[in-house]
Amino acid sequence: MIEINYTLHADDGEIRYEERHQQHVPRVGELITFDPHHSYQIIDVLWHLPAEGDSHVTVTAYELSWHKHIHEVTTEWQNTHEDR
Repeated sequence: MIEINYTLHADDGEIRYEERHQQHVPRVGELITFDPHHSYQIIDVLWHLPAEGDSHVTVTAYELSWHKHIHEVTTEWQNTHEDR
């Protein structure tokens, strides 16, 4: 298992820290969630490799409001298709 330290930046400015042990490290751009009310998009993944078998990762992510994001995508799609 890989130790992953998450730094999560919320929309309201709050910073939350989570530590997890996982087999897979999320990639930049992926969406993650720790509870049903907040989703975060990965913006940075930093590997720390001090000694063999002792690696850990720091992941930075920003909250992504699904409702706002879906509204923006839908509006853009409608604007693009109205011109046709």
